[in-house]
Amino acid sequence: MHFSFNNTTPQVVIQRMIKELKNRKLERMVNFDLTESKLIVTIRKLGCSRLVFDVKSDASGHEFSLRERHIVLTHRPFRVEVEKLIQEVVDDLGGQVTT
Repeated sequence: MHFSFNNTTPQVVIQRMIKELKNRKLERMVNFDLTESKLIVTIRKLGCSRLVFDVKSDASGHEFSLRERHIVLTHRPFRVEVEKLIQEVVDDLGGQVTT
């Protein structure tokens, strides 16, 4: 999974994602940690799963590419739903998703 945003910074993308998750009442379950080169999304509810994205920036914008996926057993049945939710949030925020 890859998603990208034009004309913004990774920090703004994360702030907008957090706001969107609050609107969906999911902010307590999801945490974002952003460094210069990666984004770690942690999902906590009945266990702890992590999605690690590489962050690449260029003149046209920023791309987030899924590098690692650590899904606990209790979250595995919901994997497709979570990926769909990520896609919906990215779409709602004006980003582009590719798989």
